Amino acid sequence: MTEGGDMPGPEQEKILQPEGKAQQAVSFRDKLIELIKPQAGLNSETGQQEEQPPILINTYLKGTAERISNDPLISSETLLDGHRNINDWLGKKLEKVEDGLITKEDYDQVEKQARILKEIIFEEIEQLAEQTSEDLLIRRREFLMGQNLPPYLGAVFSLGSFEGDIRSGAIIEKNEKGEVVNHILDVRKERDREEWLLRNTEAAMSEEVIFDPERKWKVIVEAWMADFNLAVRRANESIEGDDSGFITTEMKKEFEKKIRSAMAICASARAMEQSNGSAELYVGYMTNPENPEHPNLERKDDWTRFLLHGDRSKIRTLLENKLVRKYYQTLMSSVGINSAWDEESGVFNWDGEIDKSIFYEQGKGVFDKASLAYYLVSDDDGRYRGGINSYIEEVLMENEKNGFSRAERWGAAKLACDLFLVDSFTKWEYRINKEGQIEKTGFKPSAAWGGDPFRAILEPSFLPKRIKGVYSGRLSPEDEFIFDKIDKAFRPDDIFSVVQEDPRIKPLEASATIDLKAYSRWSAALWKFLGGSRADGVPKWDQESCSGLKEIAELLDQVYGGQSEDHPRESKHVVAAMMARIINIKAFAITMERLKPGFREKALIFLGHGIEETRPFLNAETFIWGPKLDASSGFIRELSGSRTNFAFKDNKYGAELELHQAAEILFASGRDKEEIRQMLLLNSLGYLWDVFVAIGRNIK
Repeated sequence: MTEGGDMPGPEQEKILQPEGKAQQAVSFRDKLIELIKPQAGLNSETGQQEEQPPILINTYLKGTAERISNDPLISSETLLDGHRNINDWLGKKLEKVEDGLITKEDYDQVEKQARILKEIIFEEIEQLAEQTSEDLLIRRREFLMGQNLPPYLGAVFSLGSFEGDIRSGAIIEKNEKGEVVNHILDVRKERDREEWLLRNTEAAMSEEVIFDPERKWKVIVEAWMADFNLAVRRANESIEGDDSGFITTEMKKEFEKKIRSAMAICASARAMEQSNGSAELYVGYMTNPENPEHPNLERKDDWTRFLLHGDRSKIRTLLENKLVRKYYQTLMSSVGINSAWDEESGVFNWDGEIDKSIFYEQGKGVFDKASLAYYLVSDDDGRYRGGINSYIEEVLMENEKNGFSRAERWGAAKLACDLFLVDSFTKWEYRINKEGQIEKTGFKPSAAWGGDPFRAILEPSFLPKRIKGVYSGRLSPEDEFIFDKIDKAFRPDDIFSVVQEDPRIKPLEASATIDLKAYSRWSAALWKFLGGSRADGVPKWDQESCSGLKEIAELLDQVYGGQSEDHPRESKHVVAAMMARIINIKAFAITMERLKPGFREKALIFLGHGIEETRPFLNAETFIWGPKLDASSGFIRELSGSRTNFAFKDNKYGAELELHQAAEILFASGRDKEEIRQMLLLNSLGYLWDVFVAIGRNIK
C-alpha cells in the first residue's frame, strides 16, 4: 500500500455528491465518523454488498478526524486551527514530492483524502458562523456541565490550548455571581507564569481529584507544555511594534525547564509512594507509567528532559522559586536537618547530621507536633496521622499565610515536600531509624506507602533482614553475619572510601537523581542474588542460581565496570572484589544450611545430588573453578577473560582472599560440624595450599 493508502472509490466519494447528501447523518460528528468507518459498497464483479475501506486511510488525517469528533467543545477557532494544520501538513508532503522522497501519485492520494476532510470541516465552520454569539454560548455551556477545565489544570493561559473556548465564552473566568471559577492568566507576565505553575501543581497532585497521577504524569506535563508553548507563540505573533511583552527564546526555555523540573520531582515522588518498595515497579512508573508492570528502560534516554534521574539541576531550578524554598527550609528544620542554603550553587547543603531535638523523648518515636516526622507515624492508638499531606494542611498552610492564594501555597508546599521525599527522605530515615526502633516498617509519607524503593541502596539486606526477619541470629551467631557480608558485597563502602585513582567509582546515591539505568541494573542484580524477599536464593547452588551469578556479574559490570582512559583497570578491580564477596557469601550460606537439621535431606533440592553424596558442593566448585578445580576454566576464568576483564589477580581489594576462603568452605564440606566451624573462624586448611597455588596461577 502507498503512503496515502488506497484512493476513495466511487461509492466512497458518493457522500460528497449532491445526490448522496440524503445519506449523510445530520450532525457534524456523525459526518466525521462516517469518514473513518468502513463503508458499505457494491462489488461490480459479484453484484454483492461488501465492506469497503474507510474514506480516510491516511493515519494523520484519520487521527485528526477522530480527535475533532471526540472534542466536546468544538468551536470555529479550533476547527480553523485544524483546517490550517491540515494545510501545513499537505505543504510538507508537497515538499517531499519536490525532494523526491514520495511520488506524485502518493501525494495525490493523501491530498484527495485531505480535501474531503477539509470540506466537511469548512462546512461546519460556516454553520457556526451563522449562529449568534448568544446561541453559541448556550450550546457551549450545555457541554460543560459545570466542569470548565480538565481536573489536572488549575489555571490556563489566555492564549494557550483553550483560547478558542475562552473567546467563545465556553470557558469563563467568573460566573454570574462574580465568583472566579477558572483562572485564566497572561503568559506575558512573569508573576502569572509562576502562579500558573503552582496552581497546576496543586490541581494535578491533589489526591481528592486525580487518583492516579503516578500513571498520568507524562500526559499531564505534556498538556502543561502545550498550553504554555501555544500561548507563547500566539502572544509573540500578536505583538506589532511594541515588543515590551515579547517572550524571548531564553525566557521560554527557562520556564519550560521549571515546568519539567516540577513534574519530574512530583512524578518520582508519586512513583515512590506506589512502588511498594520495588525498584522494578518504580522504574516502571518512570518509563512506562500507563503500564508500570512492564518497565521500558530505553525511554530513559528519550524522556531525559522529563526525568529527575541524572539531572540534579532540576532541583536547583525548583528552588529558584522563593516560596518553594521557604517551605523546604521549614520542612528540613522540622526533621532535624540543619541544611544551609548556598546561593551560588542554588542548593541546600546537608552534612548528614540530624538534630535529635526533634524528639520529645531522646531516641524514641515521639516527635514535636510541628515536625513532618510527627505525621509520618501512627498515634498511640495505632491511627495513622496522614503523612505529608496532613503536614501540609495542619502546619505549612496554617503557618505560612503570606499573600499568595491558597492554591499557590499548597502547590509550593507540595513541591517542597516532594523534593524532600525524592532526594533526602531515604538518607534521613536510614540515619534516624536504621534499626527499626521507631516502627518496623519505618515512616510512611502517605497512606499508600508500601516501602521505600531506594532504601536497599544504603542497606542491600534491608528487606530480608529488617522486614522479613530471616537470618536474624536465632539459629546461630553466623546467620546475621551473612547480611553484613551482603551489604559489603553490594555496597562496598570500604572500597569506595579508598578508591582515589578514578573519582567516577562511587556508591549509588539513595535519591531519585540517581542514574536510572544504573539503579535498575544494580537493583536487578541484588534481587537476582537474594532470590526473593526472604533471601531464599542466597544459599542455593543449583543450575539456575549459577546462571544467575553470570547475570549478576554482567549487571554489576554495567554499573561499576566502566573503564576510563586514565585508569582502565581500576573499575575492574572493584567489580572483581564485589563478585568474589558474592561467591564467598553463597559458600558461607550453604554451609550454614548444612549445619541445620535435615540439611542432607535438603541437598537434593539445593543441588540435585543424592543423599549419599560425600562432596555435596562439587557442582558449585566445578562451576567456579572448572573441572580441575584450578581456575583454568570455569566462572572465574570466564570473568577474567578479555570481554569483561575482571581483575582477580593481585586484586587491590582482597578478591583473591575472598575466593580462597570460599574454596576452603566448599572443599571442606565433607568434614564434621566442629571442623567446619573452626575452618570458618580460622580460615586455615593447610592441605588446600597446593590447590590455591594452582588457582593463583590461572586466575587473572
